[in-house]
Amino acid sequence: MSARKLPFVVQPRSLSVEKTIGNEESGQIKILAKGYVSVGEKAMVQQSTQDFTASMSLVRLLEEIAATANKTTQQVLTDLDKPKKPKYLEPWEQAIVATLSAVSTENVKREMIQATAILISRVDPEWTAEDTMKLHPALVSQLSDFYNDEDLGVNLELNEEAENTGAEGKA
Repeated sequence: MSARKLPFVVQPRSLSVEKTIGNEESGQIKILAKGYVSVGEKAMVQQSTQDFTASMSLVRLLEEIAATANKTTQQVLTDLDKPKKPKYLEPWEQAIVATLSAVSTENVKREMIQATAILISRVDPEWTAEDTMKLHPALVSQLSDFYNDEDLGVNLELNEEAENTGAEGKA
């Protein structure tokens, strides 16, 4: 099946650079940095994380604590970071621990989903979440960081630099 072509007036830039992800301990892979997350990659992550609510639960909890203790939400957040917690946080300890645990769990799941989306889209269309779960945790984390960099356009700067210096890219 041939790829469909759009009647572009100006063709989109197609320069991508190969980037190495990982280290000696986790293993290293080469992956194409495009400077953006594709619509498919983003849709895969959004659909898989649409039910994630822990971050909003944390915000609501912080707001509730702030209102009860007559503090700002920012002050509550700052106080949570202190080694010795203020007394007003004691009644909230269980709720804080449970909510922070849920946020942490969702963050780990988000990393797995982002890594899987990138691997399916850019490395192997047959890749599965189960395959990702077998990878070294550091590699999964770095793949997630790569996804986030691509989403922010950070790797676009790398691509433009490669284009300007004549470095080899992949079309």
